[in-house]
Amino acid sequence: MSEAFRETYRDHDLDFTPRAAAGGGFVARLQVVHSFGAHRDQFSVDVGSMVFAEAEQAALHARQAGLKWVDDRVDARP
Repeated sequence: MSEAFRETYRDHDLDFTPRAAAGGGFVARLQVVHSFGAHRDQFSVDVGSMVFAEAEQAALHARQAGLKWVDDRVDARP
């Protein structure tokens, strides 16, 4: 797995490594891990089922969705 498709953002680890589609192209995917203390939450975030021609396009789509997902979650905390 390429480190280029991983990022830490606001204490959340994002893995947006795309998956190769059976018919060609790449499908965006997003896994988010948030660890605090001895607790760890892991989420598979739905980023749609579009097929992209390039892996980088799929990764960018998932990354943007991940940043928004984290912002919405963190900003909603009391």
